[in-house]
Amino acid sequence: MDAGPRLLLIVPVVVLYLLFFAWPIADVLLRSLAPNGATTNVAPGLYLDNFAEIFRDDFLLRIEWRTVVLAIASTLLTLLLAFPTAWFISRLSRRIGTIVLLLILVPFWISIVVRLFAVTSLLSPNGLLSATGQLLGMEPFSLLYTFPGTLVGTTMYLLPYLVLILYSRMVGIDGSPLKVSCASSSSVSTLKRASRSTAHTMYKAAIVHTSRE
Repeated sequence: MDAGPRLLLIVPVVVLYLLFFAWPIADVLLRSLAPNGATTNVAPGLYLDNFAEIFRDDFLLRIEWRTVVLAIASTLLTLLLAFPTAWFISRLSRRIGTIVLLLILVPFWISIVVRLFAVTSLLSPNGLLSATGQLLGMEPFSLLYTFPGTLVGTTMYLLPYLVLILYSRMVGIDGSPLKVSCASSSSVSTLKRASRSTAHTMYKAAIVHTSRE
């Protein structure tokens, strides 16, 4: 097949990419440079007051700070939960590991709306957490629209992704050198290599996880 017909095959993909990905981003950028936030046929000028307002408005600064703190906290909490889970699954036999992975994939089969409704019900004043607190003698409470509630919801949403990312890398790590290193004090270099490989896996997974947020 000639190069011309082969190139024609990717034309629909390029058109869809430009219409539904490139143009929306370009439209938002053009609107951000317009004084009234509307796109026109006139070439946009360098109106940067909208960007400067981000650093002048106290309300926006608080939102930005909370967003950064939430992103860092959710990443650390998700890593704390996902790393031992992925490591445990990677050490299981192939059959049992497959079953556990299928259970982790269950949230992907459920609509995000249903999952959000489940989290809302869990954190509401009549939810499971509040009911458990009342059994322990606490007053009814709600974690909806609070930082802890948002942290719980974000972690629940991102945890399956990070478990799968870590598992895909950990399953290729041979655990025998690590066991030998722990049993023998003369295998320091082997232990360092295993630890370095594990740390590299965590670093790459954290980068992918942060990009999802």
